[in-house]
Amino acid sequence: MSVHLPLASVTLIFQVLNLEKVSALRFFHWIRHWQAEFYSNSDVCSLMIDNCGCSGDYMTMSSLLNDFSLKDFCLNKNAFGFLPVLVSSNGSLKKSVERVVNLLNKVRGSSRASGIPALIEMLSATASFEMALFVIKKARKRVSYYNILVGEKVSKV
Repeated sequence: MSVHLPLASVTLIFQVLNLEKVSALRFFHWIRHWQAEFYSNSDVCSLMIDNCGCSGDYMTMSSLLNDFSLKDFCLNKNAFGFLPVLVSSNGSLKKSVERVVNLLNKVRGSSRASGIPALIEMLSATASFEMALFVIKKARKRVSYYNILVGEKVSKV
């Protein structure tokens, strides 16, 4: 007997596990086995990365990012929701963001190609514009990155 969950339920389960800082890796493997259509879903992959960040499991995050790049999976801003919550000061936010950028630069592929813009988008959406600029500088300046930042800044006006 197999259970099929709607995407909204899968998302909610990830959100609860992330809030409680409980690893979602077993749940993610269950999804890969029983609901393969969600395995490559950008929201599901991003929430799994967010879960690794919430629990401080950067080794698993690196492994998953490598796997996602090999399979051409993409991330969205949900992957980095743990960053503002995780830190209490601007200095520790910068350290955490730098760690994530270094990880994305190391992994390369689709994880980096989608992860850097998603990180800039998430930081800009939370009005962390200085931190978004920091990411742009660390990840090699591109016009498309500035476009994300400007778009978010304009939407705040």
